[in-house]
Amino acid sequence: MDEAQQKEYVAAHMDSDLQFVLADSGVSLEGQVAIARRYGNMRKFRAVGDTRADVRRACLNDFAIPQDTPESRAETAAMVSAWEVAQEYISKEVEIRAEAKVLGQPRALQVHERQAMLKAVELVYGPLQEAEAPSAEYLSVKAEETETNEPQASSLDEVTSKRDSQTAELQTGLDSSGHIRITKTKVKSKLPATTEEYRRVMAARYKSKSWLA
Repeated sequence: MDEAQQKEYVAAHMDSDLQFVLADSGVSLEGQVAIARRYGNMRKFRAVGDTRADVRRACLNDFAIPQDTPESRAETAAMVSAWEVAQEYISKEVEIRAEAKVLGQPRALQVHERQAMLKAVELVYGPLQEAEAPSAEYLSVKAEETETNEPQASSLDEVTSKRDSQTAELQTGLDSSGHIRITKTKVKSKLPATTEEYRRVMAARYKSKSWLA
């Protein structure tokens, strides 16, 4: 594959978070292609080994990096560095998920999760415009409801798209036990003004749950 084909392959077979980690750690484009063939997401790549020694063996056995030249050893070092960063990413993601559960707030979806959802829909329905793609805030709320099997109807001014998305504000306060609680204000958008705007808002389709079919 030439450079353009390599970039296209990585983009199609690897989530964006892992792409960033590998590129930031200095992994070559050839190395990224090798990883994308079998370890296309952060969780898989994180599990390539339990220790640095395991990752170095994987570089030799899985990615065919012989480690017999300064360049190949540098490539291995870059992959080990990326693996360590992936460990931190996943640990932080688990921590954020746990905190959201304790605080009773929707978990902020990671970039790769939102992109995976968008890609799955676009494979079926074709490319979506900004007005048709849901906002990160709306996705977070609906993902939480779906995971807990507690769907709720949202008012139309809460069904926001990327085009009309706004950053939710954080507010702090004391609960009855004296503990500080951090809450997000709900993001609101304009209510549909025409039948076409109403049709677009109600056109969302979900297929991951039987009760959403």
